[in-house]
Amino acid sequence: QTWMRSLPPPVVRRSPVLSIVSAWSQLMSGNLDAVESRLDDAEAALAAGAHDRDLAATWADTEDLRTAPATIMVYRASLAQARGDVAGTVRHARRALELARPDDHFVRGAGSGFLGLAAWASGNVDEALSTFSDAVRSLHAAGNFVDELDSTVVLGDMWVASGRPGRARRLYGQALQTATAGGRPYPRATADLHVGLAELDRELDDLTSAEAHLETARVLGERASIT
Repeated sequence: QTWMRSLPPPVVRRSPVLSIVSAWSQLMSGNLDAVESRLDDAEAALAAGAHDRDLAATWADTEDLRTAPATIMVYRASLAQARGDVAGTVRHARRALELARPDDHFVRGAGSGFLGLAAWASGNVDEALSTFSDAVRSLHAAGNFVDELDSTVVLGDMWVASGRPGRARRLYGQALQTATAGGRPYPRATADLHVGLAELDRELDDLTSAEAHLETARVLGERASIT
């Protein structure tokens, strides 16, 4: 974020990838109006580059550039979700999936994830489970370990909401094994997985186990890592 702030705005606006990174930076800061403006800049830069070869020649030929149109739609879906716009979330997420190639696993994971969240917000738990499960699989294929585990926490909540807590428990347990297999520091989702197990234990009136999971979550939360 500091690096982005050090770049002259005209330089950022001329690059679709830098504009997308700037949008991400603004999203992390909670400045939703600025996110939309940066995404508009990214689309304008792509349109300009399609007609100006000299401009396009200044951009590094990277995977980020190739997937830029789909990534813009992912961020528009994220923006719509943050604003409580379920229809907009669905529209942009579907467009992201249309633009993504079969092996664009991160985009497909993010797009499916937003579709799943939109379905859940609309009360369609079965559709939410289907699309969000797709999202977790795509994030796994992308090698995005952190987002995969974070999404698994949400998927477990969906299984609980669907009346299948046993499925959620198995999912949490498998995810915990994956999260801790590499040793410390554990990913940030590890504490949330313990909280999920504590909630399931509380429902069974197994308060001793629930308290143990919550204490583990408390300790892990103090040492959380985003890696």
